[in-house]
Amino acid sequence: MPNPLKFVKATIAAGESLSAVADIGADSIVGLVMPDEWTPAVVSIEASSDGQVFLPLYDGHAEWTFNVVPNSIHAIHPDAIRCARFIKLRSGTFDDSVPQESEAMFRIITEAAQPAAEEPPPAEARRNR
Repeated sequence: MPNPLKFVKATIAAGESLSAVADIGADSIVGLVMPDEWTPAVVSIEASSDGQVFLPLYDGHAEWTFNVVPNSIHAIHPDAIRCARFIKLRSGTFDDSVPQESEAMFRIITEAAQPAAEEPPPAEARRNR
């Protein structure tokens, strides 16, 4: 049975291009709900494992971006952003940010991490049962 979904808010203030910090905890990000109002731009992510140092998120080849439209939802694979507990959403990219004309409130959809599977007992322990 899947774990229940939770929502974490992240807001980009009017005239700005970077949101405040969103603490994801140990959960996995599985989606992003776009705000109703959105000045056209891609969305990119700054990520941090410690909440102090934030860096642009890359997928190994390029900065990770979403082509987005207002009032939509974007699916994210649960393994895609496991490297970060804290994120900031950016309007535009690291090199080309786009200030938002009005406040843009996102909802980051998270799912609780799956518990680790129990390891089977060693063969010797199974034989002695």
